[in-house]
Amino acid sequence: MELTTSSVMTLLWPVVGLAVLALGIYALFHLMGRQDLPEGKRLQWMMCIVLIPLLGPLLYVLRGKR
Repeated sequence: MELTTSSVMTLLWPVVGLAVLALGIYALFHLMGRQDLPEGKRLQWMMCIVLIPLLGPLLYVLRGKR
């Protein structure tokens, strides 16, 4: 079986998708456990995580998680 670029990409995209999904779920669970944030801030972060699939969770993990 020869590995071509298209066959590698066919295998790679689901892995990337699962990683993005896992990061989003992790960020949401971490956010829900935080009691130090006011409700408004938590809601803003939640909307950012859900509505901007890759960038939202990354921003939360890098900037919002303290």
